[in-house]
Amino acid sequence: MYRAMPRVRRASVMVVLTALLSASTLLEDFLFDPSVRVAMPTPLRPRVRPTPRAACRLSPEELAWIELDPPRVEPPEWLTEAVREKKQICHRSEMSTIVKDCVHRFIRMSPLCRAFADTPEFQRLREIRQLGPVYLVYPGAVHTRLEHSLGVMHLAGEVVDVLRASGVVVSAREKDLVQLAGMLHDVGHVAYSHMLDFMLRDAGHPGHEERSVELVERINARLVASSERAVAFEPLSASELASVQRMIVGDTAGAGDRAFLYEIVANRECGVDVDRFDYLQRDAHHTGVSVGFQPDYVIQCARVRDGRLSFLQKALPELRGMLEARARMFQLVYRHRTVVRIEHTIREIIPDMPAFIEWAWADWMRLDDVELTAHLRRYPTYERMYARQWSGSRDPSPDQAAPGDPPSDQLARVRFV
Repeated sequence: MYRAMPRVRRASVMVVLTALLSASTLLEDFLFDPSVRVAMPTPLRPRVRPTPRAACRLSPEELAWIELDPPRVEPPEWLTEAVREKKQICHRSEMSTIVKDCVHRFIRMSPLCRAFADTPEFQRLREIRQLGPVYLVYPGAVHTRLEHSLGVMHLAGEVVDVLRASGVVVSAREKDLVQLAGMLHDVGHVAYSHMLDFMLRDAGHPGHEERSVELVERINARLVASSERAVAFEPLSASELASVQRMIVGDTAGAGDRAFLYEIVANRECGVDVDRFDYLQRDAHHTGVSVGFQPDYVIQCARVRDGRLSFLQKALPELRGMLEARARMFQLVYRHRTVVRIEHTIREIIPDMPAFIEWAWADWMRLDDVELTAHLRRYPTYERMYARQWSGSRDPSPDQAAPGDPPSDQLARVRFV
């Protein structure tokens, strides 16, 4: 084909190919040899701005050339922007940790939350099941308090983002504090979660909320005193520590127009909070029970009215569905007849434990499901429980109603806009 061309056309083709080859050589020298860049004609400089993905492929030599102080030559605008985007991408990857979750898929942790998560007080939640002995009836209910805590932290951040989008001003630090409260709201739990917690309350000891508040202060004091930190973060000040503790228990007293921040994790007024959103989804997922409501939609309808957490009117059906789902979970899972029998059997053994007898002086931080189960296995009653050999005294009639006010009363206290 080339030989069949006229002589003039062949000469034109050769000129074009030679020009393209020269241009590609100059372009390659421009990208990899800084000494050539000064003499390179301006029209031959690349004008296409790279995407963030392409920006991440810049070589160390290019970065070194750009970051000379002062630079040998003013770098082209496209390369300067590419370096800036690469730095931003790397900065985001260093400033957050992503956790894969079976309910929320991906959970992003801020440096502050990660610093508090990488502590023995929080990591012990890996050995405490979310539903206590319910796994003896529902084999899949082996999820832990740590999973739930991370889920609450994630949903708390989602609510803040929705409120920001609606025009509410919430600083980045305030979002971190709300998420930290969500992550640490159950850090005070001990073995078998609520079952043992109820026994301790009946014996006159503090509940898990009070223990959580105590542990937050303990962890923060140790992080403040520590000179070596795995991640860069700003520890809590005295006022921030008090705010996180109040967010854990839902104390809005004296909060004024910022009261909505103290209702995201624990809403004392109506019970519509991210703690309930997560445990209903997570417990249903692991037990196979359908809850039948959309917590994500409710979160998207979150607003602030008169400084209090409110919801759009169109979220009413989903809120009603959430309260009905909670009643359903109590009936089918939490207060299942066999679960109540198992708890009744365990309650007969636990009062003999030295840790329970001397609770005020015991190291309750070490009391997780592993230690409690090892103690219970010493009793023949516990072995008969596995075989479902119930005696007449161990056959209580369970109260399957959800604690608290009826769903209609709770729904009547929800604020709408």
